[in-house]
Amino acid sequence: MIYAGRPGPAPGLARPLTACLLIALAAALIRSDTAAGLALKFALSKLVYSTSDGAILFLLGFTAIGFLCSRITVQRRSELLAAVLLGAGLTLGYGLHLFATVPYHLTHGIPFSAHVYHWAGGVNSYTALLHSHLGKAAMAPLPAWLAERYHYDIGGALAGVLPTWQLAGIALGFLAACGGALLRMPAFKRGYGHRPTLVVLFFVSAATATKSIFDGGLLAFAVPPSILLLATFVACPDDRAWSRFWMQKGWMVALGLLVGYGSLWIYLSTEAAPQVGAWLFLVVVMLLLMTPSWRGRWAWASRLTLLTYLWGNAYLDSNANLMPLLSAVGPGHRAAVFDPAGAAHAKAIAPWHGQPVFKLYLALGDDPWKPRKVLIWEAPAPGLQQMAVSVHLLDIARQQGQLLPTPSLRLSHIAPAGKEWIDMVFQSTADGLPPLLPFGMASVLSRNNYYVWLYQTDLLLRRAGWTSYILLPHTQGNIRAD
Repeated sequence: MIYAGRPGPAPGLARPLTACLLIALAAALIRSDTAAGLALKFALSKLVYSTSDGAILFLLGFTAIGFLCSRITVQRRSELLAAVLLGAGLTLGYGLHLFATVPYHLTHGIPFSAHVYHWAGGVNSYTALLHSHLGKAAMAPLPAWLAERYHYDIGGALAGVLPTWQLAGIALGFLAACGGALLRMPAFKRGYGHRPTLVVLFFVSAATATKSIFDGGLLAFAVPPSILLLATFVACPDDRAWSRFWMQKGWMVALGLLVGYGSLWIYLSTEAAPQVGAWLFLVVVMLLLMTPSWRGRWAWASRLTLLTYLWGNAYLDSNANLMPLLSAVGPGHRAAVFDPAGAAHAKAIAPWHGQPVFKLYLALGDDPWKPRKVLIWEAPAPGLQQMAVSVHLLDIARQQGQLLPTPSLRLSHIAPAGKEWIDMVFQSTADGLPPLLPFGMASVLSRNNYYVWLYQTDLLLRRAGWTSYILLPHTQGNIRAD
C-alpha cells in the first residue's frame, strides 16, 4: 500500500521544492538560445549520451519527480514490490528491444558492426546493434510537435517496423521501470539522502537505464554500468552497505563487465582504432564516486587519476563538439542553405561576424546540434565531394520516377550489391560547398554538414518514389561485405 505521508515541517519540504525549482531553471536555460544554455546542454548530454533536448529534459523531469516522490510514505512491502516492478520493467523492455534488434539486422542483411539510417517519408532514425533506436518506434504515438520542439527522434521512421504487441511491450517495460524506480525513492532517501554525490549518481543511472529502453537498447555503452549501479542501489539499504559491496565484490563485477563489454565492442568494431573513450565515462564516474570509501595514499592517487581522465576527456570533447559552436563567426566561415527543391543558396554572413556560430544556425532557421538544411564551414574544408552508400529498398510509390539529380546533387553510380541491396555513389554538383564526406569528421560543424547532405540524398531518392529504405553509408568500417 502507498499512502500520502503527513505534512512535514517546512524545512523538510523546502529541500525537494528548491531542487525542483533549480531543475526548472536549468530546463529553461537549456531551452534558451544562449551560450550558457548551450554549454549546460553539452554538459548534461554527457550524462544522457544524447544532444537532443528531449533526452536531457527527461533526465531533469525524472529527477524532479523523484524528489517529489521521496516525500511519500511507502510500506516495506510496497518497497519490495517497487523493486520487483523495476526489475520486471527493465527485463521486459530490454528483452523485447534486443529481440527486435537482432532479427532486424539478420532480416535486412545488415552487419552487426554497421550503423544505418532507416528513412521513411523524409525522416530518419539512426540505428545500430550497439546503439539501437528500434525501441523508439514505441514512442511514435506521441504528438509530432514533441519531435519538432525538443529535437528528439520519436521513432516516426521506424513506426511500421515492429509489430504492435512488441511496441506495446517495450512501452510497458519503460513505464514499469520508471514507476518502480520512482517508488523506491522513499527507501533511497532514508539510506542515501545525506550523500549528495550518490543521490546524483542514482538519478543519472536510473534515468539512463529507463530512457535507454527506447533509445539505445541493452548493448548501448551506458546501459550495462547504469543497470549495475541501479541494481546495487536497490539491493543495498544504505550507503555503508553500498560502499562495502563495492569494496569487497563490486569492483570485480564492474571489472568483468568492463572487460567483457569492451571485448564485444572491439570485436564488432571494424575501425582501425576503436574509439572506446565515450562508453568509459559512466564507469569512470562510478569509480570516482566509490573512492570516498577508500583510505590512504592510493585513494588520493586514484581520485587524482580519475579526475584527470574526466577533465581531459571533457576538454577534448568540448574542443570538438562545443567550442566550434561557441566560437565567433569570422572571415573564414561560409554558410549555405538548401531550399525545398535542393538548391543551395550561399549566405552573406558578414552581419554575423563576431557572433557565436550557433547564433548563425538559429538565424538561418536550423538547429545547431541537428541541422537539416544549413551548411556552415570554415574554408578550406577537406574531404570528398562524393559519398558511396548501400541502399536496401523497403517501399516504393506506385508513380515511380527516375533518379534525377537535384540542383546540388546527382547520382554518379548505381549497381546491384548482393541480395536486395543497391550500391550508389552521390556526387555534389554545386561549386563552393563543403564536402559530402569530410575527412575525419572530428568537428561538430563537419559532422553537421554530413547529416545535412544525407537529407539531400533522401530528397533525390524520394523524388523518384523511394519512400522507405535503409541507407548504409560507406564510412570507415561501415561497408557491407557481400
